[in-house]
Amino acid sequence: MGKRPLEGVRIADLTWLLAGAGGPRLMASLGAEVIRIEWKDRLDFLRYMPPFAPLKDEKAEKAGAMELSGLSAAGMKSVNRAGFFNDVNAGKRGISLNMGHPRGRELFKRLVGISDVVVEAFTAETMRKWGLGYETLKSIKDDIIYMQQPGWGYKGPYVKFASYGPVAQAASGLTEQSGLPAPHPPAGWGFSYMDWSGAYYCAITMLCALYYKK
Repeated sequence: MGKRPLEGVRIADLTWLLAGAGGPRLMASLGAEVIRIEWKDRLDFLRYMPPFAPLKDEKAEKAGAMELSGLSAAGMKSVNRAGFFNDVNAGKRGISLNMGHPRGRELFKRLVGISDVVVEAFTAETMRKWGLGYETLKSIKDDIIYMQQPGWGYKGPYVKFASYGPVAQAASGLTEQSGLPAPHPPAGWGFSYMDWSGAYYCAITMLCALYYKK
């Protein structure tokens, strides 16, 4: 079996949900070593969303059906069973690291030093507030590729705000372009179109940067 095209590439993955995590997942499928970074007290809430893989002696059709209690770990039997989360993050490694703590950020810098790409999906200012903006990352490894995915861009009046796919659809006008002809109002998209497109563009951008670097 031949090597996959991205073998030897390491990605430090600070993404969330589908729009962020989907891009590194595609890179993992091409052979990149993707190290997903989460903190055990602030997990990606896709972990709390069904369907869930059944536990031993549990019927698959009922697995987790009554287990979900809001978007939190309260009442969860395991945070590693969510089908959607595991699909979006297939092929990745994972570590628990508290980026809100100075020691956690120092450990992250060590990871940056042995990585080719850092990708994150926070608000535009989060990494800079942690003292981990591009200039800092570049000082650790001068050829590091840094990929940001803030919902509202890098600068402007909304940089402090988080965003999700349906919000981006509404703000961009896509919601108004869907639905039945008048007199029916726009119905919006039946799924989070912007999450999928965000994942694809994230992967494409990282591939372009790696090709340019090579």
